[in-house]
Amino acid sequence: MKHLSLFLLILLLSCIPYANITHAPLSKLYHTTTTRSNINHHCGFHTPPSFISTAELTNSVEITPDPPKKWKEIEWTPTRKLRWDDFQARPNYWSNYSAVTSTYIEETHGCNDYGDFAFIVKAVFVKNMSWARGRLSKDLLRHEQIHFDITEYHARLMRKYFEDLKYPCYREDDISKAVDRIFDAMEKAQHRYDDETYHGLYKNRQAEWESYVAEQLETLSAYKIN
Repeated sequence: MKHLSLFLLILLLSCIPYANITHAPLSKLYHTTTTRSNINHHCGFHTPPSFISTAELTNSVEITPDPPKKWKEIEWTPTRKLRWDDFQARPNYWSNYSAVTSTYIEETHGCNDYGDFAFIVKAVFVKNMSWARGRLSKDLLRHEQIHFDITEYHARLMRKYFEDLKYPCYREDDISKAVDRIFDAMEKAQHRYDDETYHGLYKNRQAEWESYVAEQLETLSAYKIN
């Protein structure tokens, strides 16, 4: 009986450090680096397209500042779709668009003193940087959701990259370049999506993109986190 009690005590003590590592914040246990992409997607048209300048149409994706803590955010999940009441920012009076969706990818990665690597990658929608006005149709809301889905797809690409990476604690330069490449690829995809769907007005192309993005997400379903 004494041997059994001693064994159980040793087992309990051996589990305590692992439990602490599992539940403690990544930043407190690892020497971490955090980067994020920040993009606003201008969609739909509040003013008829013929009155919108070529420059405004071309520059429909804008980089926004790093998010302050006061931002109200939604992380992407497969079951929680965007709703119009998620668009909580005050509309830009001077903008000719019907909606702005603000999304970004945040990634944190690092190694601890024992050479263990960990990472967190999130696709995020920012409520109080996103706005909508005018006729809030279901079609336009689906267009905004695909922007968020494109963000999640590239977040999954990043999670796959981290999971496949060999000797990550010695490859910070490679990681930085890879993260930048994924950010750039996402920005180009968001541009292409708006260009090809004409900001959601071309219904056939919108439907094609919805199917395409759903297929892309499915190919990386192993890397979703919710």
